[in-house]
Amino acid sequence: MLEKAAMPFGLLNLENTTPLIEVWYEIIQLKQLYRQGWIQRGIDPASCETVAEHTFGNAMLCLMLLPRHPDLDALRVLMMALVHDVGEAYVGDITPNDNIPAEVKKAREAAAIDKILGKLPHGELLIEVWQE
Repeated sequence: MLEKAAMPFGLLNLENTTPLIEVWYEIIQLKQLYRQGWIQRGIDPASCETVAEHTFGNAMLCLMLLPRHPDLDALRVLMMALVHDVGEAYVGDITPNDNIPAEVKKAREAAAIDKILGKLPHGELLIEVWQE
């Protein structure tokens, strides 16, 4: 996986860090992970979207479309948009070109989601939203 930079765990003192800070640190790594489909298509990394940029765009699209769908739970929709790629902080941005079976990809992402969000006091809710 091509990244701007690897996750610098050496900068994080896990003995003196709260779970919230640790999770935040893991999630912001998505700013460093390029969308691999862009890279695989030969787009210069300087022009590539990161996973975090994709997530932001997805959340904004949901926000703009929510007024058209007042029957939806807006908070839940936005939570889905924001957590849908969190597992990629550890798994990477797997594309169809990687030839990883869907069930393997899902299992890897589920394990990463549990590893990251499971540390939070309200992590079960976020994991449930991701699963949905």
